[in-house]
Amino acid sequence: MRIFFWKYARGRNYRGYHLTADDAGANHMLEKLSARRKDRLDRPLKFMLSRPQERELRVPNNKRRIPIVSAAHLVLSIDFEASETALSIAKDSDSLIVSISEDLVEPLMTGIEDLKQGEGDYAIWGDQKLASDGIWFWWWGGRGAE
Repeated sequence: MRIFFWKYARGRNYRGYHLTADDAGANHMLEKLSARRKDRLDRPLKFMLSRPQERELRVPNNKRRIPIVSAAHLVLSIDFEASETALSIAKDSDSLIVSISEDLVEPLMTGIEDLKQGEGDYAIWGDQKLASDGIWFWWWGGRGAE
């Protein structure tokens, strides 16, 4: 099971963060998100991340081999009380912390489902559309090598 979440350290036209996963990783994320949407508990979900390698980075066309920022964990919180579409991403020592409003859960799940179908090359944003806080979806570069 592999989940990858990263951003480029500098100078890319795809601002924000990038998400891809193998089928097992995508299914794991979808199961946890679906359960959290049902129970509506205010507890973050935590996912173990794999560090993207050439196979993952070539999908968004990183020919210049720009350094990336990643972490060991993705911590995802859903704000069930948010009054606007919100998405923020921060980094602490070993985690990338994503906070989203409830209305972005469905687009996030659709994006993760699209990974399994070999689709992507689009992003979701909060109302603020901060360049640093988008999530781009990319089909997994290891498709067929699972």
